[in-house]
Amino acid sequence: MNWRIGLRRIWIILSVLWIGAWGYYGYLKWPGRTWEVTDATNLKFKVRAPKDASELDVRAFAHQAEATKQRQAVCSKERKLPLCEAAFPLQMPGELTLMRVLLSAIGGPVALLLVGRAWFWVVSGFRQTTIKPSSRLAAFAKKLAAGVRRLDRSLWSNRQKL
Repeated sequence: MNWRIGLRRIWIILSVLWIGAWGYYGYLKWPGRTWEVTDATNLKFKVRAPKDASELDVRAFAHQAEATKQRQAVCSKERKLPLCEAAFPLQMPGELTLMRVLLSAIGGPVALLLVGRAWFWVVSGFRQTTIKPSSRLAAFAKKLAAGVRRLDRSLWSNRQKL
């Protein structure tokens, strides 16, 4: 019974299930909606929100976000910049990003692999090691044992003759 092969196969199966579950979750949540929001100073914002976010939640987020306040401060002084005419992208928390899905999908199996390797490393430290003789020493020992057997046979045959 080979524990390493068995546990590696279990790891592969669990990794495929884990990545598949994250893929399905990402499929259900991906992509969110993009909302066009205009504030009181006529600045435009493109807010990416989760699918289940309501319009009121999106508007409240767009008006309270720190990036919105910074944008209003910059554009109130210099209104003629082309930067102020373009819609500013914002992203609501809870919106799935590709990086989040990939890190979550791959991070679990990698962490499990590293924990398993560390566990095997710790357990292997408690094993009793056997000393394997070198090939030269083993060949010498075989020749010596064969010589002793031959000598013993010749001695027995000489005794029986006497």
